[in-house]
Amino acid sequence: RPTTGADHAPGRRRMPCQPPSSVCEYRDPTRFGGTGPRECRGRPGHLGSHTSPVSLASGVLIALLLLVVPGAIVARAAQLTWPVAVAVGPALTYGVVALAILPMGAIGIPWNAWTALLALVLVVILVTIAQLALARFRDRSAEERAPTMGPGLVVAAGVVLGAVFILYSAIRGMPNWQSIPSTWDAVWHANTVRFILETGQASPTHMGDLRNVETHDALYYPSTFHALAAIQVHLTGAAPTTAYTLNSLAAAVWLFPAS
Repeated sequence: RPTTGADHAPGRRRMPCQPPSSVCEYRDPTRFGGTGPRECRGRPGHLGSHTSPVSLASGVLIALLLLVVPGAIVARAAQLTWPVAVAVGPALTYGVVALAILPMGAIGIPWNAWTALLALVLVVILVTIAQLALARFRDRSAEERAPTMGPGLVVAAGVVLGAVFILYSAIRGMPNWQSIPSTWDAVWHANTVRFILETGQASPTHMGDLRNVETHDALYYPSTFHALAAIQVHLTGAAPTTAYTLNSLAAAVWLFPAS
């Protein structure tokens, strides 16, 4: 809406979603020769407080690496082949995060990039120990019937092609991708990422502290996605809303064709 005199009154607090005066100003026709009701400068007009220097390409790449690499490391520790490890990497990454944030939240260990790395190292150690202990039970004959290089390359090409098409559509369809998303649950998801960043609490059993501000009633809400997005904020300095968008896009780019 146009900025009025009441917006500049003493004690008036500008709402976070209200564009700053440097973006849009009301032009009074009676002053300074104004001829229109509104003037906007400094395109694009989304808020600088909700943006970061992360580009779309680099942001999606980092989100994809965070989604795939940790789980692929765990899969390799379990002696899976590289193609299989990359394919199941996202599921294992979410699994590591989900297993870590519950006990960390219960005993008060803050969730951040360092504790996430510690959780990954512990899981890799446990998987390696289990692999060594159960090595004599491996089905060598089944491993010999693994897909050959040719079919594997065909599947990989299809996954990459699908990922490229989805990413291209997203780039064309989101010119102001760092703006606050206007989807149904965007406010809740972005606030959950911000809550994790500010408190270090990422456990799904503690989401009542955010949802039920007055009563702090218990609430279980799956927060693995948000915890992983918070790690990207720690590593890149991206805004929570930006990380939310990038991680949503990374999941769509990789998981749809890979599944």
